[in-house]
Amino acid sequence: MDARTSPRAWFDAVSGTVVEVVAGVPDDAWSGPGLGEWTVRELVAHLSRAWSTVRDYLAEPEPAVGTPVLTAAQYLTEGLTLPGVHEQVAQRARGDVAALGDAPAAALRDLALSTAGLVAATADERLVLTRFGALRFDEYLRTRAFELTVHGLDLTRAVGLPTPAALTDAAVPALALLAETAGERASSVVLLESLAGRRALPDGYTLLS
Repeated sequence: MDARTSPRAWFDAVSGTVVEVVAGVPDDAWSGPGLGEWTVRELVAHLSRAWSTVRDYLAEPEPAVGTPVLTAAQYLTEGLTLPGVHEQVAQRARGDVAALGDAPAAALRDLALSTAGLVAATADERLVLTRFGALRFDEYLRTRAFELTVHGLDLTRAVGLPTPAALTDAAVPALALLAETAGERASSVVLLESLAGRRALPDGYTLLS
């Protein structure tokens, strides 16, 4: 897999892999630390939205012709820089824990399988209206694959599992999307010079807040 991989291939690869990772979470790890203030269970609940939002947005009518359309990078920029969004995301994850029930791995597997059917039946050019604006479906899939890649890595690190090859491969298109996001945020030179060893990143630098 590389940066030229289709959004569908990226999404499909990481979907199956993350389901396997969640199935491998030890029974005694669910209440342990996951990411920041989240437990592993809360991290997995947040991760589940990579699938559930596809289902929810496709259940809504397609936006009208002429609706402004965002790219995946613009979506990330709009969404992740909205004031208070990170607090809202954290709170929503805690609320989503209940939806996974007492068997979160099985619930996640079922959600991923049902979403895969919707993805297969939806055309790339179909517009979806998100809370941050409209996107082509293939561009929206890039944002979902990105979430699965980053949080899949978060989860393997949290529970001490080895990094699956599919997540290693998926880091390439994820980095490509981050590079596009850096362009949206006027941060391309900073990122390039750092990755090329010209200077260190500024303290606290992130494209996702």
